[in-house]
Amino acid sequence: MTEFRRTGRWRPAVPAAAVLVAAGVYLGDAGVLLAAAVPAAYAAYPWLSRPPAVSLSLTRTATPASPDHGDRVTVEATLTNDGRSVLPAVEFADGVPDHLVVVEGSPRGAAALRPGESTTVRYDVVAKRGTHAFDPADVTVRDVSGGHEATLSVAGDDAGATELACPPSAPEGGVPSRAGRYPGRGDAASFDAGVEFARVREYRPGDSPGRIDWRRYARDRKLTTVESPAQRAATLVLCLDARPCAFRSAGAGEPHAVAYAADAARAVGEAALDRGDRVGLAVVGESFEWIPPSGRPLTERGVGATLDEHAVAKPPARPPTPGAPGDREGLLAALPQDAHAVWFAPLVGEYVAGTARRLAAAGRDVTVVSPDVTTAATAGGRVARVERDARIAALRNAGIPVADWDPAEPLAAAFARAGLGGSP
Repeated sequence: MTEFRRTGRWRPAVPAAAVLVAAGVYLGDAGVLLAAAVPAAYAAYPWLSRPPAVSLSLTRTATPASPDHGDRVTVEATLTNDGRSVLPAVEFADGVPDHLVVVEGSPRGAAALRPGESTTVRYDVVAKRGTHAFDPADVTVRDVSGGHEATLSVAGDDAGATELACPPSAPEGGVPSRAGRYPGRGDAASFDAGVEFARVREYRPGDSPGRIDWRRYARDRKLTTVESPAQRAATLVLCLDARPCAFRSAGAGEPHAVAYAADAARAVGEAALDRGDRVGLAVVGESFEWIPPSGRPLTERGVGATLDEHAVAKPPARPPTPGAPGDREGLLAALPQDAHAVWFAPLVGEYVAGTARRLAAAGRDVTVVSPDVTTAATAGGRVARVERDARIAALRNAGIPVADWDPAEPLAAAFARAGLGGSP
């Protein structure tokens, strides 16, 4: 039940009524005494009236629902009076995500709502790479006198938009290993890739013509692709750098690097699963999180939820130490021998670069996907950019592919520049 509080709006009417009564008695004027009834009535009304019962719901839509980076998105938030009472004064402000800027319209509205009536606000924001959660709308309700007021938060219903996702598109060609297969070695020692039959699946654009089951096509005119066990045996481990020092952003109001990295990891992981590969997750942060590789969907194993949690996580309140350690030994112990480790990290400090070189020296397949959140606007930003460029050069000199990704561009463009396949 919504709790109302007294606003004290008509409190000044009490001394006004007292002054008029005193003046009427002193002057012996009945007219002045009668005039005191007016402020007295205003002062008494909030005490005699009951505030309305409040039942509100919020529906929000975002168009387009899946924007690209830089697209203008129109948001409509509709507040509806679901109760039986008239709400004479309702003000609300939609919960615009922190990193999105309103460029047109306003997320604020006010109206009087009869039972079943609604009021809608429309505003435009510019989409930025990442997943941005809408906060509940802040609503203020007052009675007809303004003497009672209630504030409450109204979350969007399940049918509406509760977040705005602008994920990077999965790069075509995936993340090839040094052996040239996607994305790891797989079980090529046990099976002759392309010869041993395993399964037939629906044809996807880009499949090799040599893999198409032409006999089935001649029989029922349906394109299908033959997959060998070696193709399905590849193992990919998404390694997310979520240490406190990785929560860097290009500026105030911009998403942090961990949010970009988590979204890129999801895109690459889902593309790998679509190809029949196994995908696992390792998160190195304040604690070490490990989800073993599997061919099941990301959402069924908690991988998707874990990545989403880090994508919307708040940066630490205090500036972290750049050299904050991660659980390197825990990662090395958990990582399967045949896995291809793909790091998603802004390359702050030496932890990720050092771990990647150690894995490569041990003969493991390693790739680094690094969102660039450095800036040239400040002296510190320029220093951070130079240090990051040096780490990327050192990794490439060690034979480790690095996709240097500007989040404003498609992820596939960064993969193409790094020679990892894909097209901008």
